[in-house]
Amino acid sequence: MKICHLVRQSWPDVCGSVSRLNNILACQKENGLEVFAISAPFQKESLKGSKIEDYKGIKYYRTSTINADKTKHERTFLERISRLLLIFTFISRANQICKDERPDIIHAHATFFVGITGLIVGFMNRIPVVYEMRSTWEEDLRGKFLINFQRKIVKKLEEYTARLSKGVVFVSAGIKEHYNLNDLKNENSVIYNSVVEIDGVVNKAVGDVFHFGYVGSLAYYEGLDGIIPAARKLIDEYDISNFKVFIYGSGSEFEPIKKLIIDNDLVDYIILKGRVDFEDMAAVYNNIDAILLPRKNLLITNKVAGLKPLEAFANKKLVLASNVGGMRELFVNGKHGYFFEADNSNELTTIMADVISNYEDKKSVIPTAFKFYQEKYSGNAMFSQYIKIYNKVK
Repeated sequence: MKICHLVRQSWPDVCGSVSRLNNILACQKENGLEVFAISAPFQKESLKGSKIEDYKGIKYYRTSTINADKTKHERTFLERISRLLLIFTFISRANQICKDERPDIIHAHATFFVGITGLIVGFMNRIPVVYEMRSTWEEDLRGKFLINFQRKIVKKLEEYTARLSKGVVFVSAGIKEHYNLNDLKNENSVIYNSVVEIDGVVNKAVGDVFHFGYVGSLAYYEGLDGIIPAARKLIDEYDISNFKVFIYGSGSEFEPIKKLIIDNDLVDYIILKGRVDFEDMAAVYNNIDAILLPRKNLLITNKVAGLKPLEAFANKKLVLASNVGGMRELFVNGKHGYFFEADNSNELTTIMADVISNYEDKKSVIPTAFKFYQEKYSGNAMFSQYIKIYNKVK
């Protein structure tokens, strides 16, 4: 079976959606499917001007026409319209590639821009389409002109794209509910993120200084600003100073968080490490004793199940996460990791202090979490779910 993956964002970018895509492609290839990817016009090539690239034995077709900032959420209405018009370029190029490759299934990964492209190309070539819904995209839109109207339109387009597809994959049950698709009649399934164990990660003893860590995009909803008052209180009120927090990643919150760290005199305790490559992930996880995931209590964090706790489970790291819906959907408090109340820096301070003082006791959940990952969130677990829906729609 040959699968065409139509994607908005892909390698060489580094973010949660690309990690999921990489894992999907890898596990499908390893299990005998033929896979290739076609990236949207917003995706930069690895080498400028390349039309076809290879990464880990997987072919990536490029359709890029602009060097746009894909992570920019605040755009003018006209900017969004001009980007939307690129769908015609995407359709034309994807159609020609599919005529040449003749895939059995088109797997279109969110957003609706990609999904609608997949539906049109699928219709023209009589190829069934599976649409994958990953986030509450409209909630991320920023701007001044008719922004609420724009959000409503995007939400409806996401819903209609799903209803017109032969199969639908949701990254969480919350997304299915958010888009009013609980009555969906076509083939559909909730398939959570999967991750792979990183070669070279070792279980080392905790040193004299406890290392908390965050690995991922520095987006506003991740709640990383909440770490600053928690760390300050840990020092001032708990008299605990044998800790550091390493934040790996880049994004819109990098500079604001950097300023907060400086203003609160925490430069020796909270260290911004910047963007990291996949090849450096082993060293990153080897430097961390416990993962901090302080997501804010927002619609997107309550509806979208994350990737980060699963990566921690797979690499045998303790998880401390805020109790938003997207986290509660993934694991059980006290069995696989530990929750604290979202947007509550006092609770974050308390759990950080508890982990520093009682790590030997707290880490007892790590083996259970790793087994849980193997059973539910491994590449093989993901593949078995995808092949089931592919067989039903083809």
